[in-house]
Parts: sequence; structure tokens; C-alpha cells
Amino acid sequence: MYKDTLYKSAYFKRLEQIKNKNSDIYQTFFVHPEGPDSDVLSPKLKELIIIAVAHTTGCPYYVKLHVNHAENKVVSKEEAVKVIKLTAALKAGADIAHGVVSLNAFSKVDQGRVYRSVYFHKLQAFSSLSKAASKAFTEFSHRHEQPSLLDAKEKALIAVAVACASGCTHCMDLHLKNAKNSGATNKEIAGACHFPNFVEK
Repeated sequence: MYKDTLYKSAYFKRLEQIKNKNSDIYQTFFVHPEGPDSDVLSPKLKELIIIAVAHTTGCPYYVKLHVNHAENKVVSKEEAVKVIKLTAALKAGADIAHGVVSLNAFSKVDQGRVYRSVYFHKLQAFSSLSKAASKAFTEFSHRHEQPSLLDAKEKALIAVAVACASGCTHCMDLHLKNAKNSGATNKEIAGACHFPNFVEK
């Protein structure tokens, strides 16, 4: 068993090796990573989205880096914690949505398409197989998806980013509609969708 941690802050400095060996990649992902549509998002919302995506992908370096950045963007500790709990609910929701694929596999349902919008309605059947756990998840999810320190549009855009990062087609469909209904523009949505691309790299 390792006596030391696998992730050390000092290791982050090795990114300089990427800069030295391939400056184009370094420029793309570390100097100008935000993309043309992200300018429509406030600096604070950008950092909150990146914190959410970093927790979705499980990258400790990006968690540490962007929580530090977020403090400089006037993000409070309470807002950061709220986003982390929201991300936990969204990520769990993505796993449950993917569970529909498992149900179809057990039932030998195969019409040539793994994802279909009609399959989303099978979540009720999925939930009925574990009622207590499903009830606890629903209560947790509803509590943290309600507007509080963050408004409805901010939460919807964060949800879109997490859906992209988790690769959940059902979630993307749901949260894109919610973002539109909350007043988000196409450029704001595009900006939110961009961040998982460079955080996951």
C-alpha cells in the first residue's frame, strides 16, 4: 500500500513539460481554454461550472485549482458547497438515467438504438425496484436543484455542463429544455457546454 498520496500538488508543476514539448496543446487547454461563447457567462458562473465539471470528472487538481480561482472571482464558500451538492445530485441522476440502458439489456430490448426519448419513461420502473433509495435520491435532488444562492438559470446552465461531462443523453435533453425555459440563450448554453471539453482533457 502506498505510504504517500497518488496526487501531490507538486505534480501539477509537471504541466510545464507539456508546454515545453508541445506548446500548441498547452496554449489550447491552459492559456485560452474557454472558447468564443464562454464570454457571455459571468466570471463567477464560469468558475462554478468548472468546479461542477471537475467534481463530475473527479480531477483533484482541477478541483483545487478552480476553487482557488473561484475565491478570486467572488465566489463564496457557501456557493461552492451548493454547487458541489448540486453536482452530486446531477451526477447521481445521470447514473440512474443510464440505469435505463441496464433495464433494457436485462429485458433484451434492442431496436438498434441504445438511447431513445421514450426510454426515459422507464425510470419509474427502475425506481420501483428500489423504492427507499429512489425516494431518498429524489428528495436530495429536489432539495439541491431548487433556486437558493444560485438562481434558476445559473443552476440550469451548471446542469447542462454536468450532463455533457457525464455523457448522459437523457440528462442533456432534460437540462437543455430547462435551461431554455429559465431564459438561457443559445450562446450561454454553448458556453456552458464548452467547459467539459477542456476539463476532461
